[in-house]
Amino acid sequence: MQRAHEAEDAIARGDKNYADGDYEQALNEYKTALDLLPIAPATQALRDAASLRYCNAAVHLARQRAQGG
Repeated sequence: MQRAHEAEDAIARGDKNYADGDYEQALNEYKTALDLLPIAPATQALRDAASLRYCNAAVHLARQRAQGG
């Protein structure tokens, strides 16, 4: 379960980046979390959380770039 703890840490870092408006770094952290977590029933809830956050950060980053930021 070490990888699950590492994934939780990556999600927490991503959440901080997201709150700070650093959507690109948030994407990187959420991707790290997804890469750490196997596709398995025991990790599905955590994968779902990372995946949802990844999608939200991607949308915000796209909007930011579309506005020229």
